[in-house]
Amino acid sequence: MDKVLFVDDEKLLVLSIEKYFAKYNNLFELYTAYNGKEAINILESNKINLVVTDLKMPVMDGFELIAFIIKNFPTIQIIILSGYIDTKILKKTKTMNSIKILEKPFIFETLLKIIVDNLNQRNENSINYY
Repeated sequence: MDKVLFVDDEKLLVLSIEKYFAKYNNLFELYTAYNGKEAINILESNKINLVVTDLKMPVMDGFELIAFIIKNFPTIQIIILSGYIDTKILKKTKTMNSIKILEKPFIFETLLKIIVDNLNQRNENSINYY
């Protein structure tokens, strides 16, 4: 079964995601972390297929986490969630492999569709902005 890691420092959002995605546990197994450091611990002990991460977080931000994933787990797909998407961020992600971008606030159903689509199309190497 596919495994998805959701990383965000907003505890209420993480709890809401866990509750919403619980009814879709037949599609993938969901793991959650509140910062990049927690995410790395999960990545090193589980075979994660896709990571959904915020960019601005304490301890270790999303860009540091993405760099770690690209270096150590290059086959993992990445979806960025952020309320601060600008040309600087788009420029930074352009060189990264398999990056999808979803701007906050977002609709849970949209995130679910993006996750499922990406799990089904793992070999796609493009940047998509939703």
